[in-house]
Amino acid sequence: MNCLSICFITDEGYVLPTMTAIKSVIMNKADTSSLDIYVIGTGLKEQTVSDFQNLKGENTNLTVLNIENEYEKIDTTHPWVSKAALLKFSLPNLFSPPPFE
Repeated sequence: MNCLSICFITDEGYVLPTMTAIKSVIMNKADTSSLDIYVIGTGLKEQTVSDFQNLKGENTNLTVLNIENEYEKIDTTHPWVSKAALLKFSLPNLFSPPPFE
């Protein structure tokens, strides 16, 4: 079975599109595949974390990391990029590379 790992980054302002994308990935994956989905969130409500957990499906693991946004203090008014989007620069610190086999 092939395993695909996918990471999403979101805050409360982008929860619905993130959930929609996750649901679409789960519904359209091959029957011979499994998924490891990671949601990196900042400022997520407990109910939102629970809602993400409820998206789990067959052969699908879903992990939510609700972390403090280290980029929150950056002064930016960019209309299309949220401060949560800057968390992509922290991904190498959140996930260690798999060991060589």
